Amino acid sequence: MISARYLAEQMKTVSSPARTYYFQFVPEAQRERFPGAPHGSEVAYAFGDPGEPGSEGYRGDDGAALADAMAGYWTRFAATGDPNGDGAPEWPEYDAESDTWMVLDAPQPRAVPGVIKDRLDLLEAVYLERVGGE
Repeated sequence: MISARYLAEQMKTVSSPARTYYFQFVPEAQRERFPGAPHGSEVAYAFGDPGEPGSEGYRGDDGAALADAMAGYWTRFAATGDPNGDGAPEWPEYDAESDTWMVLDAPQPRAVPGVIKDRLDLLEAVYLERVGGE
């Protein structure tokens, strides 16, 4: 298994820019159950599945605003190849030097350099050691 950051760095060899994100939002009703956002939990927010008020998955006002922001990013990207616009926080193209990711969390997404850098450095070092890479 290799990280999204490693794959984004490899995109510099083609003409399409890469963008990385880190989904961090956990609904208040689930914060005692989950120490962080479970893998794949962003899908419901990107594609508009809020759950019912009072249910375990309900995302509340913060989650609803995040879902709206994410739907905007995904829709603009599908339509134009660029997720930015409509006054949303800028989602930068990935650049290995700045290592800036879009952190998808409430109250709104934000660009943050070096997200989980130490963990990704370790993962990539182990991967490259095993495959005999650079």
